[in-house]
Order: sequence, then C-alpha cells, then structure tokens
Amino acid sequence: MSSPTQRLLDPDQVRRYVASSLGPDVAVTDCAPLAGGGFAAVWSATLDDGRDVVLKVGPPPEVPLLRYERGLIAAEARYLRLVAARAPEVPVPPLLHHGSDPVLGDWLLTGLLAGRTLHQLTVDGAPVDAVRAGLGAALIPGGLGVLFGHTSVALLGPALTVLAVLLLLVHALAGRRSVAVTG
Repeated sequence: MSSPTQRLLDPDQVRRYVASSLGPDVAVTDCAPLAGGGFAAVWSATLDDGRDVVLKVGPPPEVPLLRYERGLIAAEARYLRLVAARAPEVPVPPLLHHGSDPVLGDWLLTGLLAGRTLHQLTVDGAPVDAVRAGLGAALIPGGLGVLFGHTSVALLGPALTVLAVLLLLVHALAGRRSVAVTG
C-alpha cells in the first residue's frame, strides 16, 4: 500500500520529469517504480545515453503535510550535496537535478548508486564504522544532521527544536579544549 503523500506516476510522467531535469534531447528508454519509499514516489529509469537514474517526486501541493515533512525533497538535495562535499569517502548518488515547479512539485533526479544500503550492510554484519563516522563528520559541523536534514528550526516544531539545540550545545561543548588561565 502506498502512502497518501506518494504521487501515482506513470512512464509518461517520468519522461516529463526527466525532460524537465536534463532537457528535451534526453530520452527515457525504460523505467519502473522502486519499492521501499514511504513519503515520495521513487522510480528508476534508463536513459538513451546508457545512464541509470533515480527519480524521486514529492507529494502534490494539495496533500496536507506534517510540519517536518515540508521541504523534505529540498532538504535531501542539500544533504546529498553536503555529504558529497564534506565526506567524499561516503558513497552518495550524484545529484543531477533538484527541481521545483508549481505543477510538477518538488523532485530529485540522481544517478543510480549500485550496491546495498547502510541498513542492509549493518544487518549483514559488514564493517560500517568508517562510513558512519564520515557521515557524522559531514553532518554535525554543518548542523544539518542535528536538524534532521532541515536548515530551519521552525520546521521542526517545539520538541525537536529543543532537542536540536541541546545536541548543538553538546557538540559545541565537546569541541572545547581546556585553556590554562594565568595572571
């Protein structure tokens, strides 16, 4: 069963999002929905140049959202850019396009990152400490990890805002070094 926030897409709509992202000269030769998404519609597509991509489309504008769900597609785009820039050893799919349109809504087009998820690696007992440390190093200094992907505490609500501020304070205090005072 899909979520009430998920758009029901068809191959023609996938082609429209890809054309809006990469231009009218790029054609989709094959596409199919991906399982597992709970908030957005997620499809894989193969382009006529051989690239495999993933399209993630946020809910239609008329769908009521919880406060923390607003701006999630844009937050994910910022997250992908941030991790790619600050933790290059952490594999993230390349962000090809982040779009926002009154009719199409918000969407991401990324390259397909082959492999297994961090969750699946953990379940399988693979060593993931370095990847987790890289994610933490990328996210905590920028505050995005503490704010759960949002750059505005207003979107979090009162309880999560307090938690985010406390985590930022703990992080700031942990980074302090003792200084000898003379005089």
